[in-house]
Amino acid sequence: VVVSCRTEAWRRLEQHFRGVGQFYRTDDGVEVRLPQFTEDELPDVYGKYQRSYDLKANFSGLTDTARRFIADPLMLRFVAEGYRGQELPRDPRSVDVFDSYYRDKVGDGDDAQMDRLEKAFVSRLVELMYQARTDELSERALSGDEQIGQAVLASHDVNSPYFRLLDKGVVTRVQVGRRGYGAAALFGGGPAEPETRVQFTYDRFFEYLLAYRVIPGEPTEQRVRELLAQAETHRYQSLWGALKARLLGHLERAPAAASPSGVIAQLARDADHSMRGLLGDLLIAYGQQRPSRTAVLLTETLLQSDSESSGLVVIIAGHQLEMPEVLRQAFLHPSALVSQMAMQTICFYCTKHPQEGDV
Repeated sequence: VVVSCRTEAWRRLEQHFRGVGQFYRTDDGVEVRLPQFTEDELPDVYGKYQRSYDLKANFSGLTDTARRFIADPLMLRFVAEGYRGQELPRDPRSVDVFDSYYRDKVGDGDDAQMDRLEKAFVSRLVELMYQARTDELSERALSGDEQIGQAVLASHDVNSPYFRLLDKGVVTRVQVGRRGYGAAALFGGGPAEPETRVQFTYDRFFEYLLAYRVIPGEPTEQRVRELLAQAETHRYQSLWGALKARLLGHLERAPAAASPSGVIAQLARDADHSMRGLLGDLLIAYGQQRPSRTAVLLTETLLQSDSESSGLVVIIAGHQLEMPEVLRQAFLHPSALVSQMAMQTICFYCTKHPQEGDV
C-alpha cells in the first residue's frame, strides 16, 4: 500500500496514522519525498509539455524566474493547461496561473448560461466544503443541496454543469469505504459501506479557491489568526493550505506585504508554533520561486525586528532554502535562542557543503 500526499499534509498527519510502526522504512524515515525537477531534468520535461500543450516559448527563451516556477511539477502542469497555445509569462505568479487555469477550465465563453452554472457550482462546492471543514463531500449529500443538487442528480447528462466539470477534470469522484481506498481506512472512521465522494482534482486549486473565499480582500493579521485557529482546531489541512496560498498571492501582488509594517512581519512576531510553521512553509515556497526577494524579506524586514519569533521564522526558511548569508546574519540576532539556532544550522550547512568552506 502506497500513501501519497503533499509534504505539508504529511508533517501534520503522520502522527495520526494507525500502524505507523509497520511502514517500510528508508534511511531517511518512512517517507520518500519527490523533489522539484533538477536543472538537468527540466529542459526535457518542459519539451514534452511544450509539444503536448502547444506552448509557444522554447525552453531557451524562458526567464530564470519562469524556470524556477515550473520546476515544481504541479505548477508546470497548471502553466501548461492555463497557457495552452500561448507564450508563457516572463514573471509567472501562482495567483495568475491559477486565475488562468480557472478561466480555461470553469465556465463556457460561448454559452452565457452554462458559464454561470459552472461557476455557481464551483462556488457552492467550495462553500459547502468550507462549512463542513473538509476537502471532499458525499455525492449523496450533494444531491440534496438546494442550489446544486439537481446538477449532481443529472450527472450523466452532458448538459449538466457537474458532468462538464467532471469531464474537464476540475472535480473528480473518489470511492471510499470497505471496498474503496480512501483516507478513512488509514486514519480510522469514515463510512462503513462504499460511498462516492466528490473532490477537486488538484488540492492546490481547491486551496486557491478556498483562499479567496475566506479572505476576499487584503489579508489582515486578525483574520489570518482566526482562520489558523480554525485550521488547527478542526485539523483542516486545506484551510492551512488556503492561508499559505492567500499570503503567497499577497506577497506576489502587493510589495508592501514584505515591508516592516506589512502583514508578514506582523504575523512573524507571533510566538505561536503553528503560526511559525505556516510562515515557514510560506517563505520556503516564496523563496523557491524568488530567492533574491525572499532573502531581502528575511534580512531587511524580519531580522530587523528584535522579535525572537521573527528570528526563528528566518531560521526555518533560511535552513530549508540553504541561504548561508541569511543564517550568518541571524547569528547576530539579539535573541540568544535565535543566535544559537543559527549557529547550529550553519554548522549543519557546512557539514553538508564542505567545499564552500567557512560561512
